[in-house]
Amino acid sequence: MIHEAVKGVSFKVDVNECLVILGTNGAGKTTTFKSITGELTPTRGNVYISGIDIYQDMASARQLLG
Repeated sequence: MIHEAVKGVSFKVDVNECLVILGTNGAGKTTTFKSITGELTPTRGNVYISGIDIYQDMASARQLLG
């Protein structure tokens, strides 16, 4: 059986904005951030940071995180 840790998440963070994700234990917060930073590879979906596909150029995308 496959367990979906995160499903249907979509958001946009503009320049000079800060993102905060709140939720109970097991809600998928850590999994979401690990997917954004490339620590985990999602089974579906896409992650773009300033238009950069993290699966195509993770090094450039990571320079924009902080």
